[in-house]
Amino acid sequence: MGNIKFIAFLYNKAFLSHKVIRMVTMNLIEHIVSNLCARNFDKNQEEQVYLEALIKLFDFSGKTIEDKDMKNQRKSP
Repeated sequence: MGNIKFIAFLYNKAFLSHKVIRMVTMNLIEHIVSNLCARNFDKNQEEQVYLEALIKLFDFSGKTIEDKDMKNQRKSP
């Protein structure tokens, strides 16, 4: 969880780009979904850790992500 908190901190301070945070988010989601689709019950604990990491990422920097997404949508024709 410390790594996720650090990533969120760097993103909030604009040391990481929006593309990087989206890549991290997509990797977390992909990992969770692949385990759920495979119904791999042996990795249930691992799934929970990734899901918790995703929730913490949005908890720490969700407002910044949301603001940047809205700003990018307004720029798009």
